[in-house]
Amino acid sequence: YNSRKEHDWCETQKWLNISAFCHQRLHDLSVLKELSKHHIIVLKFEDLELHPIVQTKTLFRTLDLEYTSDVELFLNTHTN
Repeated sequence: YNSRKEHDWCETQKWLNISAFCHQRLHDLSVLKELSKHHIIVLKFEDLELHPIVQTKTLFRTLDLEYTSDVELFLNTHTN
């Protein structure tokens, strides 16, 4: 919220009102939930950062890609 106050697109009172801001985020999440039913993968950076192997395996499985030992080696050498 505070970081957005400095941007030009956030100068209207609507976006400075925390209640309106939260309502818009809830709407955004409901739209995202609906979109995710249509072959859209929702992957939060925080989840990928905390669990790179688990998230990568899930991503590969969803995309029908082969998760190989080379992929795991790359993750182990580049994410720790």
